[in-house]
Amino acid sequence: RVEAAGAIRSLLAASENPRVADILRPALPKILESCFKIMSDVGSDDVVQALQIVIDRFGDEIAPYAVALAKQLAQAFSAYASAGGDDDEAAMAAAQCVGAMAATLQSLDDNKDNVYAQIEPFLVPVLSQIFGSSEGEFIEYFEDGIEVLSYLTYNGATPFSQQLWQLFEQLIEAVHFWAYDYIIDLIAPLDNYVSRDTHTFLHGSYICMRLDNKNITYLDALVSVAERFLAPPENYLKACERDSIKATYLILSILHHCPRGSVDNVAFRYASLCIQVLPITYGPTPLALLRSADQDDANVRGEIEAGELSDTNNARPWRKSLANALANVWASILYYSASIGLQVLAKHPKCNEFLSAWFDLIFSSPKCDNATDLSPLTAKLAILAISSIFIQNTASACLHTIPSDTLEPQLLHHLIELVDPEPDEDDEEDDEEDLHFHEMRQFNHDEDVDDPEEDAYYNSLHSSKGIREIISTIDLEDDAAGDEAAYCSPIDDQDENFLALDALKLLHQQGRLETLATHLPAALQEKLQKFVASTEERFQRHTAAQA
Repeated sequence: RVEAAGAIRSLLAASENPRVADILRPALPKILESCFKIMSDVGSDDVVQALQIVIDRFGDEIAPYAVALAKQLAQAFSAYASAGGDDDEAAMAAAQCVGAMAATLQSLDDNKDNVYAQIEPFLVPVLSQIFGSSEGEFIEYFEDGIEVLSYLTYNGATPFSQQLWQLFEQLIEAVHFWAYDYIIDLIAPLDNYVSRDTHTFLHGSYICMRLDNKNITYLDALVSVAERFLAPPENYLKACERDSIKATYLILSILHHCPRGSVDNVAFRYASLCIQVLPITYGPTPLALLRSADQDDANVRGEIEAGELSDTNNARPWRKSLANALANVWASILYYSASIGLQVLAKHPKCNEFLSAWFDLIFSSPKCDNATDLSPLTAKLAILAISSIFIQNTASACLHTIPSDTLEPQLLHHLIELVDPEPDEDDEEDDEEDLHFHEMRQFNHDEDVDDPEEDAYYNSLHSSKGIREIISTIDLEDDAAGDEAAYCSPIDDQDENFLALDALKLLHQQGRLETLATHLPAALQEKLQKFVASTEERFQRHTAAQA
């Protein structure tokens, strides 16, 4: 019987001919039943592999058997995992069981008939056994377990059950004790907790043994994970740069999904951290380094242009990708509450150093006649951040506390550099498909950031799903571009050019736009006029389409 299961596995794995599936399809219930029977009799990873391939191959047709599959796989995992570490075949079979659980969930396109609620009671105990081990005894099943949790939290009904939230608690503790190296895999499920059950995330807490049985909120628990990689500032040197970059996505998730005013403490903490760390990770500006380098030393110039040269005198690596990620956090703080970011900046001793590094990093783009590329996410967040500074009245008051007479002209200069007066047609089609808040508000000089209409707009965005569960659909390369391509949040539904237009209209109504525009070079003044005209026209088309 084991050999027969292996034969079916080999047959399905070796042939893409649809006739093979057609022949086996009428016997699908019997095949599944037989696999379950063999699994109960003997621990064989060949049989579980056969079951997983059957699930993969028949896809949607597995849905009627999903609950039975979950039950049988959970029972089999418990039996195989308890066999002891010396039984290699049983350990392999246990691993295949968790993989088959993920394949079963993948075959379910959605939560039709609330099937996840029926499956969850069987899978949660398995995940609890994996995540809750004190010293990572089941670490070989950890990655597959994370994938299963990603499906449960992405497709399951909300609010999540207390049992699912207990898995969140176990994951947090695992990161601090033995799962530190799995931060990249953990981003998807952790973001799902924030984005899909935001209310529980903001109001829930648990007793933390790591903190001598003190009560810790879910919010503080998640922030503590990011701080393992980013704070205190020297931690970013200890961690792998890719891991530190991934940790910033947890902060982005919090800032982008939680209602304004609900996570001010996080905004204050990370505003200070960004101001402290970003200039260190970014290092001297590329142009300054190039001017100081020997013009004949091609190797040195190549290292500088690639951002690979380190500060050998101070043993300080310049981590420009991490600096870019921190710039995204900073811009998200300004978008969440520009007044908080500017308050911290005005009081920080590294205020001028940070502004210099941020402007150089953010605005070193092809649009700014510089060779350094600017990612779409970074560009969008920068536009949203600067627009928020101009729109939010309390932020404008904080802006004047920063010791710089040229800051406002600089911000307008860079905003006009970044905006796109002629977005791609594909982007415009996307704008037509998504419902945005772009009713042109009438501003006056005493309008405050806490306007109820603005609050309703920002809060309405929080119903969107977070980072997409990509484990089974996208094979990302190990680079920042892949990370940003996979990142999804409510800001996707915000047209940054429309918000920039709002900011420019407000400046005009306040009589400040014309004065600030005199500091722009002629080319940017022309671009400003073109941007206002074209974006206003595009907004009118968008409004008509929505009507």
